[in-house]
This record gives sequence, structure tokens and C-alpha cells, in this order.
Amino acid sequence: MLLPTWLSRSVLSSGSLPPQPLLERWALYRIRRSLQVSGWLLRSQM
Repeated sequence: MLLPTWLSRSVLSSGSLPPQPLLERWALYRIRRSLQVSGWLLRSQM
């Protein structure tokens, strides 16, 4: 899983992950984005 640079930077500086809600929101956003991209790819191939 690739972390955005600001997230990995905050992890490196603080030595811990950001608050859980933020992480969950980011994970949901990533999943939604990948679903959108795969759906767009499917539509473009039809």
C-alpha cells in the first residue's frame, strides 16, 4: 500500500500513524478511486 508523502512524512517525524479516522477516510478514498478507475477502464474498452 502506497502512502501519500504527507502521511509518510508525518509518520516518520512522529514515529506513529495519524489518528485512526483519518487513516480510515484515506483508505476509503483510495478504494473509491481505484473502483472509479477500474470502472472507467471497463467502459473505455466496451
